[in-house]
Amino acid sequence: MYCRSYIMDGLEPLGDPDIYDQRSISSVTNPDGVLYVTANSSSGSKTYKPKEDIFPYSAAQHQYHVGELSRVSVTESSFSIETYRTDTMEQVDRFTIFRKDEIPHPFTDVTSDQWYDRAVQYAYTHGTMNGVEETRFSPNTPTSRAMFVTILHRLDGGKTAKAATFEDVPSTAYYANAVNWAAENGIVTGVSASRFAPDQEISREQLVTMLARYAAYLGKTVPVEDQTEGYTDASLISPYALSPINWALQEGLLVGTSSDRLSPQSTATRAQVAQIIMRLQKLLAE
Repeated sequence: MYCRSYIMDGLEPLGDPDIYDQRSISSVTNPDGVLYVTANSSSGSKTYKPKEDIFPYSAAQHQYHVGELSRVSVTESSFSIETYRTDTMEQVDRFTIFRKDEIPHPFTDVTSDQWYDRAVQYAYTHGTMNGVEETRFSPNTPTSRAMFVTILHRLDGGKTAKAATFEDVPSTAYYANAVNWAAENGIVTGVSASRFAPDQEISREQLVTMLARYAAYLGKTVPVEDQTEGYTDASLISPYALSPINWALQEGLLVGTSSDRLSPQSTATRAQVAQIIMRLQKLLAE
């Protein structure tokens, strides 16, 4: 039996249990006070059938009837507990506490007077995006499909997945497990039955579609109300992307490239992706 507690302040759960009692809540940022979180079994390797409604301090629990191990990771800006099955080494749970102080990013091509500086700092602190080099973020470089799937995979804790059937995704590629995870969970489809096109630049509508599928994977509702009134290029939105774009506009994840243009077919830059991912993480934490 596996159990992870809420973030605890003494004997009191931190925050609203209706919010924190969700597996999709995988982190908390800048909490106040001295807090703790516990994970894994508190009573050894017993496999009694759990009773209902006896977990007043539990944010996540499951019973796979196999041994599990929890790894604690501490960095300058975070404390994480990652739990794995011992039979398959699949990651089954993760929770991270991020501290108040951010580590200044090392990127010389991102300065404080640029609109994306805060988003790049957030992505660097939370480990969702790295630089293309140690000191270069390359904010205006187009984002590839492989890059973006890797970012979403990191958000979900880097879980393992069975191999997909894309012939252009080598098992040794840095993005292979991310693509496998995304395909297994319906977050991506290939450009054909056998090709993923990992190096293809991702468009704004493709990006938002993956975001919407990721939100649905986490149990979030994606509304279909029209939010595109006033955008002169709304007719350029592909049919498959219309509902995701409406959702992203409604949730404030996506904004136009100007007051009357969405540019759905335009390539998403790394700076734009950092901004959208920051908004997504804050949305999921609400």
